[in-house]
Amino acid sequence: MMKLAWVTDPHLDWLSRKDIQSFLLEITSFSPDALLITGDIALGDCIEQYLRTISFQVPLYFVLGNHDYWAGQIDKVRARVAEMSCDILVHSRVYLHRAGIIPLTSTTALVGVDGWGDARYGDYENSGLVLGDDIHCADIKHLGKEAKRLKLNALGDESAARLQELVPQALDQFSHLIVATHVPPWREAALYQGVPSDKHSLPFFSCKATGDVLLAQAGAHPDRQITVLCGHTHDPARIQVRPNLLCRVGAATYGHPRIEDILEL
Repeated sequence: MMKLAWVTDPHLDWLSRKDIQSFLLEITSFSPDALLITGDIALGDCIEQYLRTISFQVPLYFVLGNHDYWAGQIDKVRARVAEMSCDILVHSRVYLHRAGIIPLTSTTALVGVDGWGDARYGDYENSGLVLGDDIHCADIKHLGKEAKRLKLNALGDESAARLQELVPQALDQFSHLIVATHVPPWREAALYQGVPSDKHSLPFFSCKATGDVLLAQAGAHPDRQITVLCGHTHDPARIQVRPNLLCRVGAATYGHPRIEDILEL
């Protein structure tokens, strides 16, 4: 049996060094075999610093969330994080968006992509919602409405293409696949205060492109189980999308990171 600790949206830049160490001690008290973080770790100009503070004698697997690109550019942040991220080695930090298929046990594997709200669910055209991304993310903040839609489409498509590459290979080899991403792939999983996000929020809180790939792969592999772990909305959800496709969204509160679960595999 393997124990995988799952954390999402810890926003470590909201914490003091002492609070970070207390949180890490809480994680280690469960004696996990690995730690998975599904995005929003810190900010783009200091993400490596915070990743280095997460020092365990077990692997750290992670994807990045939209906050991880604030005060930075997407490609540059990814390149810096990938450079400091080791491959699949003991005591490693593995950036899943740039990694391949990670075997966790003889029957379970892990893949991951960052994911983005891809503006395909809800009513993007009439949404006046202004997010922090519009102010702090260099790739987005200067874009007009149509250019921003195209950029969000492209970011979602990039993650979907990576899943299309990895998921079939993984399901050919493993009976259970954990897919880590930041943004919920289905509108039903993008909750706010316990109910689905409204049509003006959905374009930014769900990623249809990744969801479509995962639905197709679940249908093509009915004898395989897919578990999707994500965050972003800060509102917990557990959605059985198909009999063999489960989506879990972790809860989060700024300044109060939590262990969402210890998965026993």
